[in-house]
Amino acid sequence: MAKIPPARPKSHTNRSSTRPPRRGGLVIAPPPEIYATIPAVHPQEWMRVLTWALTLPSVERRRRRMKISSPTTIRAVASSLASSADYRTGRNVAVSCATIGRELHLQEATVKRVTKFLRRLGFLINLTRGANRLTLTQIEEAARQGAPQQRTVAPTRALILPGTVPHHVDSAPLPVPTQVLHESHVQKNSPSDALARAAGAGAPRRKLRQRGAPPLADRAPLPLEDQQLAAAFAMPGRMPWLARDCHIGTLARGLHRMGLAARGWTVGQLLHRIELHHAAAGRTSPSLHGVKSPVGLLLWQIQQAVKPGELSPAVLARDEARVAAIRQAAQREAEAARRAEIEQQRAEIDAIIQSMRLQ
Repeated sequence: MAKIPPARPKSHTNRSSTRPPRRGGLVIAPPPEIYATIPAVHPQEWMRVLTWALTLPSVERRRRRMKISSPTTIRAVASSLASSADYRTGRNVAVSCATIGRELHLQEATVKRVTKFLRRLGFLINLTRGANRLTLTQIEEAARQGAPQQRTVAPTRALILPGTVPHHVDSAPLPVPTQVLHESHVQKNSPSDALARAAGAGAPRRKLRQRGAPPLADRAPLPLEDQQLAAAFAMPGRMPWLARDCHIGTLARGLHRMGLAARGWTVGQLLHRIELHHAAAGRTSPSLHGVKSPVGLLLWQIQQAVKPGELSPAVLARDEARVAAIRQAAQREAEAARRAEIEQQRAEIDAIIQSMRLQ
């Protein structure tokens, strides 16, 4: 009987056969010549060096200054980055911070701070810049690659070791400081410390006021029609995501600045006008769900589709009906005045007719 050879253990030579297939989508490829200055690093070796670096006091002080919760969070994000990299070279890390946050149940801002921390230490480098809004060409390319709903693209990164990349490369790591100049996060010459010292000395404290914005007590409330128009946009049956990440007052203030409710515009008329504008321009109407600022995109689309000072179709029809009614009333008054004038001159007209008959 022939002997069955034992299964090969998983190693770097046969791991590609067991790796799950990568999901489709648009990835910004870096220039090929940039890899000439970036040495390859195995993700496992990279994780081992990073775990050792997190035990250093200088790295711990930097972690505290950047307000990252714990080394466990850093290792979790780093492990996600390493699993997304090429297992031979540590390159082609194209996973976004939002995707890592969903997988690890972390906030996207936390993941961004960790990636910034890794770049400062020299363990990560950005080869290309990401984009929060894709062009029409990029959207078509993403659809061809199997991601028709993709509207953002993550930066392409590479795993590196500190001191292995020259400083002329984009996003080169910064040197790790050997000492901390300030133990407290509040420096002596900071505004917060100055206010605390002034209050302790008995000096009268000035009222803090944001530049360029009037106080809340001086702001006039928005008209009810603008608030109702904003609520109609964000109702569950239409665009509920407009009021999901920001206050609905942001949309109401934008609509109030345009004066749409005062000119009689409704939600249905505005959406129809936006669709007509996209059809005339030969563009498809993009979905507002999932973009960085849905309110800003909606206000921009309305500004492009509706001219400044343009009245709504209903208001135009009402004005035309009012003008037609005024014109008809003027005609009726003119006819009534003409009839009254004829009645006043009836006796004279009858006498002229009688004299013409006698002749």
